[in-house]
Amino acid sequence: MSPSRAVDPGRAATLAPDSPDLAAMADTATPIGLLSGNGLRPLTDRWSTTRWWTG
Repeated sequence: MSPSRAVDPGRAATLAPDSPDLAAMADTATPIGLLSGNGLRPLTDRWSTTRWWTG
């Protein structure tokens, strides 16, 4: 992240249109989205045996 895009650490990001935080969020999310995930098990393998979200 460039210094001009620095945000206060620990502060919740504002995701409203035209927020300066959106650029910082994109800088973080874009590289994560480029990861292949090859070799990872689907989330259903981990969570299908639990019912914590079904109430």
